[in-house]
Parts: sequence; C-alpha cells; structure tokens
Amino acid sequence: MSVETRYQPVNDFMERSALEPYDGSSWSDPEWTWKRRSIERLLGQNINLVDFDPVFEDWRAIEALRLGQIGDESAFRALENATLHRNPLIARQAQELIEWNGWR
Repeated sequence: MSVETRYQPVNDFMERSALEPYDGSSWSDPEWTWKRRSIERLLGQNINLVDFDPVFEDWRAIEALRLGQIGDESAFRALENATLHRNPLIARQAQELIEWNGWR
C-alpha cells in the first residue's frame, strides 16, 4: 500500500480517498485489517484529511481538449487521462480527439 504522506510532511493536507482501498473492497475485509490499523496509526498523528478538489483535474482535461483540437501532440497523455474523467462528455471528447488526431 502506498499513501501520499511518504512524499509530503505529515501535517500537510491529504485527500481523504487516498486512504481508501483501491480495489473496491472494504476496510472491514480481513485482508485490509493490517492496512487499516496502519492508517489509523497515521490518523493518530493529526493528518489533515480534505475532500477531493477537482479544480486541477478539470483544468488539465479542458486544456488537453483545447490542445487536442489544434493537433498538439503534447496533449496526448493528458487526453488519455481525460478519457477516464468523471464527466462523460469530457471523457468522450478526449477519446474522439485521440482518434481524430490518429494518436492510437
């Protein structure tokens, strides 16, 4: 398991979902017991949890769409990420731009 705190001071903010299992399982599942206990120890160190802020993710996706529309190849990786965006319109537009530019 990897948590962002290894790259930042413990007193920095951490997004709440960074502490959730990535495989869709529950913290109550037996294989997550030791991981949950590790997280609880970390939480005891006053980790500041915050909810996810989509501002940067949205900006990156919109900028990728803009660059993809003019055929800028530097947008390719960001467009790949945008195909997974939570907004289905952005995800579809990103996929269409990748195909339209022939980057697949």
